[in-house]
Amino acid sequence: RGAADLFAVGRYQLIPCTLKDALRRVDGLTLEHRYDAATQDGLAVYLLLVKRRRLGLWLLGHRHGYTAAAQELAQEFASVPIPEDHRRCRRGQSHYCGDGAGNAALLSLEDVSAAMHATRRALATDAEAVVLIAEVEGFRGQLRRAAKAQIDAWIEQLRSAGARPEAP
Repeated sequence: RGAADLFAVGRYQLIPCTLKDALRRVDGLTLEHRYDAATQDGLAVYLLLVKRRRLGLWLLGHRHGYTAAAQELAQEFASVPIPEDHRRCRRGQSHYCGDGAGNAALLSLEDVSAAMHATRRALATDAEAVVLIAEVEGFRGQLRRAAKAQIDAWIEQLRSAGARPEAP
């Protein structure tokens, strides 16, 4: 559909081109599936962890680039504010500001940050997610994760003792 016919549906307000892309890319998803809560949640997982790779990697604990991850979240959902200026749009506005469709950021940067960090922590402690992450990252990734956890623990010990170490 053209810009004048643009519409969004469901829990995550997906637009037609997003749904068409997901139908092509998500194994087993067909037009026969009901567009129920489970299907919509599955689509959201695809969008957040697969389609938006930087966001997915950050949420799964693989990267430290929060700003790039938050920028990708704003690209996927027009109501999410961008954490830094992008083209004609300023920090705190929608990635799609001034696009003629009336898109605007409806959330605060602080709320988005809190939600993203809470999600990252939840995924790190979810037993099922941890197994899936380990399968994907392989042995080298698991070693990197273990080393990072050890370094973070040492830094926290130094801070508790009153030292002011620089972040690695």
